Amino acid sequence: MEVKDKPPLHALPEGSICCTKKCYQLVVKEASNTQRGDWKNDGKPETPHITSIKLLLDWWLEHPKYKIFCGKGNNGVKKITVCKELAQDMRSLTTSVNHTGVTWQSVLRP
Repeated sequence: MEVKDKPPLHALPEGSICCTKKCYQLVVKEASNTQRGDWKNDGKPETPHITSIKLLLDWWLEHPKYKIFCGKGNNGVKKITVCKELAQDMRSLTTSVNHTGVTWQSVLRP
């Protein structure tokens, strides 16, 4: 029987200990996950006070927008269209680039 060569494992972050392969995979995934951002600190350098959470709350509190999203008196506008507009605002006003209409629709599902 031959033992096949396996690819080397990625190094664990400083101070991490794993006792199983599943635990190892979770730790490595958490350490390499750089796409996940903070909604409170994703403002652009020129406008640090405009963040994703602020835009979402302002949008939610602005009277007709959430009402249109919920489907009352929206003149046939689909939810995904409203979510795409919100995502476009997020991408243009903050450093977050991962927001899409589909992700916002799952976040805002009433």
